[in-house]
Amino acid sequence: MSQSVLVLGASGYIGQHLVRALSARGYPVLAAARHIDRLQKLALPGVTCRSVDLNQPQDLPALLTGIDTLYYLVHGMGEGGDFIAHERRVATYVRDALRQSSVRQVIFLSSLQAPAQEQSDHLRARQITGDLLRESGVPVTELRAGIIVGAGSAAFEVMRDMVYNLPVLTPPRWVRSRTTPVALENLLVDLVELLNHPSDMHRVFEAAGPEVLSYQQQFIRFMAVSGKHRPLIPIPLPTRWISVWFLNVITSVPPTIAKALIQGLKHDLIADDRALRALIPQTLIPSIRRFAAR
Repeated sequence: MSQSVLVLGASGYIGQHLVRALSARGYPVLAAARHIDRLQKLALPGVTCRSVDLNQPQDLPALLTGIDTLYYLVHGMGEGGDFIAHERRVATYVRDALRQSSVRQVIFLSSLQAPAQEQSDHLRARQITGDLLRESGVPVTELRAGIIVGAGSAAFEVMRDMVYNLPVLTPPRWVRSRTTPVALENLLVDLVELLNHPSDMHRVFEAAGPEVLSYQQQFIRFMAVSGKHRPLIPIPLPTRWISVWFLNVITSVPPTIAKALIQGLKHDLIADDRALRALIPQTLIPSIRRFAAR
């Protein structure tokens, strides 16, 4: 339990849950984000909160001082505009600071990847970020996940809001794309347990739930447990036509985040989690149980 942990992006959905999980396990945690007030009010044992603007790189060396493991949960989808440039800039600042630090391990939560020629901006930004962090010379463990099933996750909330707010679901044809949704609880176990399995080399793991499901099947399951039955009619609508205005009307998720996520759903994103499960065995939760819990 002597490891000192920094969580960058601690105010986000995964960040807040991860900080709670690390605190419950007794790890000393430095939780950093631009807006940290909500987490600070929880007064979690062993957790120190610090406000940081990653666009101000001069603050990073002090932030990394005495840190053994860095969790990198930062993304720029909520920034709007050219968030690829934003993610590249921030990752470059962190890379440069890591080169001058004593950090021994970086754990980067990323996304499953589509073929290079078919990547959305969101997936491309995740790839660029991982490549830059690896240039730091600090061993990076990249954990790639697809849809995260849990109340509050952006993808889950978009699905829920569409079911609750639309009388008829007419999603683009990407609704037939398949993925391996992973329960939030399972993902948190993976993230925390990676602390106990450091490596002196870069690694990439993929996290998956126990099922391969299309987004259409996930909609149907959510409707079954929510009692909100809606006709579901996929139409040949390009994802680029889904406007920020439309998303702002139907979902509580920030529209720039929702649009970035939706544009990344048009391909099959199926994880191969055999290497991760060999390292960190656990019982995987079917998504239907998480839908029911919601």
